Amino acid sequence: TENTYCLNPTMHTLVAIDGAKDGWEDGSTFQLKTRAGIIILTGTLDRFQRAEFKFSPTFTVASTDSWKYTTAAQSTSAWAAQTFSDSTWTTYAPGNFPAINSITRYFRYTTNLPASRSVFAIADLGVYSSEGFVLYINGNEVLRRNLPAGTITSTTPASSVDAFAAWRRISIPARSDLFKVNGQDSSRVTFAVEVHGTSATPAETVEKFRGVLIFVYGECN
Repeated sequence: TENTYCLNPTMHTLVAIDGAKDGWEDGSTFQLKTRAGIIILTGTLDRFQRAEFKFSPTFTVASTDSWKYTTAAQSTSAWAAQTFSDSTWTTYAPGNFPAINSITRYFRYTTNLPASRSVFAIADLGVYSSEGFVLYINGNEVLRRNLPAGTITSTTPASSVDAFAAWRRISIPARSDLFKVNGQDSSRVTFAVEVHGTSATPAETVEKFRGVLIFVYGECN
């Protein structure tokens, strides 16, 4: 079943009560998602008639946040690392990116990690696009779509384009080593995305890219 609620970005407690009063079946699970399909809570229901789950719908990266942007070809993978300087890149908010005029566009977002990251189970990341893209965390590839396997360059065209833009997501453990820099814990993280069209003369000229990150309480399955 699905229900829709409006929640403020603060701590909440979800209370689940079994109306039949005989407990839930083994293996019963649930997810709480935003309207865009981003998970903000996941959990398992057991034989007890009542269960409580804490969660906070606060995004580390919100879909309205601005990203650093460039169309300048990147000749090495260094551009996706946290140590890379993007001071010459331009900052744009979603909806205000320049018209698409190149096969490949590059996006970067560096932010602080939650101080209490150890209490979360998973990190849910999403990229909104219809084209080919690669998503990196601190220079490490974590998600690829509509692009061939192997090395990607600035001239690599997308292998296909989806009929419409949508959120493409991946969930990873909140305490994953992907959040480390050079093997060391870091209080900051850099997300980088390269988006590829099918040709140097794009069929679409409006940049639809957006990105999100939220840390989620619950079990990491």
